Amino acid sequence: MFKYIAYPISGLTAGFAGAVVYGVSYSSSVQRNDLGLPPSLYDFGSKRKDGRVPKVFLDGYSYRVNVPKSLKLSKEEVTTQFARSFFTSSVFSLERKILSYALGTDQTDDEILELDFKSPRETKIAGAFTLETRDECNAIFAWSHDGFSGKTLVGVSEVELNEFQSPDTFMDEYELRFASSVLMDGFQNDPLRKASFSFMTPFHRIYSRVLLKDGAASFQKWIEEKEVEAFKKQHQL
Repeated sequence: MFKYIAYPISGLTAGFAGAVVYGVSYSSSVQRNDLGLPPSLYDFGSKRKDGRVPKVFLDGYSYRVNVPKSLKLSKEEVTTQFARSFFTSSVFSLERKILSYALGTDQTDDEILELDFKSPRETKIAGAFTLETRDECNAIFAWSHDGFSGKTLVGVSEVELNEFQSPDTFMDEYELRFASSVLMDGFQNDPLRKASFSFMTPFHRIYSRVLLKDGAASFQKWIEEKEVEAFKKQHQL
């Protein structure tokens, strides 16, 4: 009888391992990058009883893309469109459906594509992520569930040239950024939650890379479509 139990378990294990390997391979061009993240991402506005700053888990990634200068997009416009692309990408769409089912919400791609991500506390994604702050380059969302609370950043930064580089005549280079923070004080005294968080952290890092890579692919597809539109308009096609 053991073999009838062992075979499915081994199959699931192999499938899970394969998914992890694929995730690492797919997102290999995504870089770990915690530098320059805005303080509002990891500031939870509270102090512990002993006066110390709460312990926060922080995790950030970046992926470089080129944006044609001919499209004349501002940083704010790039940030807004990346947020739209990220939250409607194929990978996050699956997460959105799971969250919508669990929370009893329903949000379509078209509804997200209409968002300007400029209304803190009013802009929500899948009923789980609430826009907390927004500036020219960053949109930060707050979330809380089952004793865990944290924030998620979707943003961009323009790549600065070094002294050996000359500006590209046709392209602006951006870093698309995705980062997460989790307030750890809430479960430091709960061994089960603490163990669960520690166990999931490596998989969260792989998933974050995959999310960013897929969001970047969705954004690049939008750029290509804008270029085609501009070409047709210029040549009256």
